[in-house]
Amino acid sequence: MIALVIFAMLALAGWQIMDSLTKSRERGYQHQKSLSQLDYAYLQLSQDLAQTSNYVAVPILSVTAYANANNTASANTAAMTPTFVLNASQISFIRFAAPDPRYQSSPMLAKIQYSVAGETLTKRRFYQLDDNNETPATSVLLTGIKDASWRALTPDAVSVFPDEATLQKLQQIQAQKNTNQTTNPTPNPPDNAMDKNSNLQNSIDLTPYQQLPRGIELNFNYQGEPITWRFALPNTPPNAPNP
Repeated sequence: MIALVIFAMLALAGWQIMDSLTKSRERGYQHQKSLSQLDYAYLQLSQDLAQTSNYVAVPILSVTAYANANNTASANTAAMTPTFVLNASQISFIRFAAPDPRYQSSPMLAKIQYSVAGETLTKRRFYQLDDNNETPATSVLLTGIKDASWRALTPDAVSVFPDEATLQKLQQIQAQKNTNQTTNPTPNPPDNAMDKNSNLQNSIDLTPYQQLPRGIELNFNYQGEPITWRFALPNTPPNAPNP
């Protein structure tokens, strides 16, 4: 009888040890999976932001639209958006695209958008910069995040970019340009639509749309831990040619 009791106690102890090992292994696997997701999301953000360009996509206009010389520039300006836009829930910017070796020619630039909806961090990639109807390539980078928010570093942390201070500085620069501007003779109208659009791009001051912050900051809670990521943007991003 005593032997049976001892045997039962040993069996129970063995089962408890095995159960503890199994749970520890499962916790270790989940922890490793969470770290892997964090590493991947951080790497994606770091690579994309390191390749940020201040290129501004100017919408292609038709020959008919170009014919109205008085309204073309203002219409194009209204259709353009800054190359870098940030609010509390998302950021979007233009970056140099990695070449695809499967194709002889591939897009030189891509529009990247990171957004936080609910508890999910999502990345979207657009390769047709002048096509608002393009279906982006979408991937979910992180799930289970809470209280996520973006901020631009100018170097002051702001929740909207371009921010008011940046816009005021640009207005001062623009006023100075207007003061120093000299009258240039109007060139002969180009013969084809592509040349007309190229000529139009040169006639628009893109400086207000090319502004970049010094860096960005992403704050969020992940599995009960507060996390802050900061990324620096290129100091002098080059102007890219038309993609």
